[in-house]
Amino acid sequence: MASKFSKDRATKLKMEIQGINQITKIFYNVKNEIISKFEDTKRQIRYYNQQKNYDAKLLSIVTRERIISLLDRDISQIQNLYDVIVQDLDHIKRCIEQHISIVEKTELVSNILNYKMYEIRFDFRGQFDKLKERQQKLIDVSKQGEEDPKTALEIVEITDELSKLEEDHQNELDSIKEQKIDAQKSYERAVQVMDDYLEKMSNGFNKLLILIEAEKSVSGDSKSSINESKFSAEIERLKSDIDKYTQLQTIGWKMLYPEEKISELLQQRGLKILQPGLLINEEGVAISYNQAKNSKLLDNLDPNMMKEIKSALQENDVQSEPSEESAYSKMSSEDVNYLKEHLGKPLTLALAEITAIQPRDPIHYLAHWLFKYRYNQQTETVNSMEFDILNEKRTQLAREKWHKFVEDEAKAAVIDMIVQAEQIAIMNELRRIEQELEANEEMENYDDEARDILGTYNGPKTGKTTLN
Repeated sequence: MASKFSKDRATKLKMEIQGINQITKIFYNVKNEIISKFEDTKRQIRYYNQQKNYDAKLLSIVTRERIISLLDRDISQIQNLYDVIVQDLDHIKRCIEQHISIVEKTELVSNILNYKMYEIRFDFRGQFDKLKERQQKLIDVSKQGEEDPKTALEIVEITDELSKLEEDHQNELDSIKEQKIDAQKSYERAVQVMDDYLEKMSNGFNKLLILIEAEKSVSGDSKSSINESKFSAEIERLKSDIDKYTQLQTIGWKMLYPEEKISELLQQRGLKILQPGLLINEEGVAISYNQAKNSKLLDNLDPNMMKEIKSALQENDVQSEPSEESAYSKMSSEDVNYLKEHLGKPLTLALAEITAIQPRDPIHYLAHWLFKYRYNQQTETVNSMEFDILNEKRTQLAREKWHKFVEDEAKAAVIDMIVQAEQIAIMNELRRIEQELEANEEMENYDDEARDILGTYNGPKTGKTTLN
């Protein structure tokens, strides 16, 4: 994006320079005509044939001296204006140099952020694959045997860890992307300012050339060689600066070294040299040079650049092999294993980061990095112990919750049985009462029908006899 933006700016600048050159040529032609007429008038004044009249002769000399004094004043003003423009150009040059340092800092920050992004993806891929492998093993174990609450709980916890790991990974990537956007904005602002400064510097340089030509014309042919020698060094210096800045503008104001060109080219294709002899893609997966070539990630590259990338990867392997052989020849296998076990990983990571960042004091950076690595390792050990304790407590709590869940389920089942029995008894009792009510209602209906047919009974009541 920055290179395209710089190319557009360079094209626009070239078109503006061509327009300025055309205007300058027109101005030169008009100026030369005026100067030629002015020189003729001067020559006529200086070499005017004196008249016989002394008063007229005296008047001619005074007029000539007056004109010469005016010309000297014009030359002085031109020189003063020249000095002012040179001071302005020097000030613009200092401003451009300051903004070039800003561009270098933003480029350094971008490289660090890019390295961090690849490192985060690489670490995330390793942790994620380990958790997925562990989860798959637990799932296979649970399928082979009886269901174990502890295994099921551990599978759920690993799933939560995977979700949290993905969320944290995405948050870290988003944070780095925001920082990269801020760095890119700072870079674009600095580039815009430098483009404006370069345009002002080019315009000022053109004004200087016009002033020099004007001074040569005013001062006369006798002083032209003196003026040319006086201004030539200054003009050459300014022209060299403008050419240098114009060249920097075409590449986005970046001062790239061969290693940085390789790194930037690989980054455009989603690759980065993170470990000796290996490339890391955007997903954090380590691949070799042949794998990258077979995947067509290195297609359409300059053959010279391909050779440099391949040689850079091979040099890392070649440089590591003789040193290892010489070390092996001087140390026993136990010493080598000891160094590999305790220093292999931290030194590999530290040297990879130092290679990517390229600090000014690598030894100081290495010492600081190892100190921070040791501190993080101790912190990780403490956190691991705390995690084990917490995991044990969580397992015990889960076991207690499981037992309580089983007891609650049993109690709920018993309560449901009791409630169902009570409901059945209530329904039976209601059915019995309903049957009794229906029987009583039938008896009452039967008595009413008998009364209607036989009439009212006036005899003795049941259980009594009539006595004469």
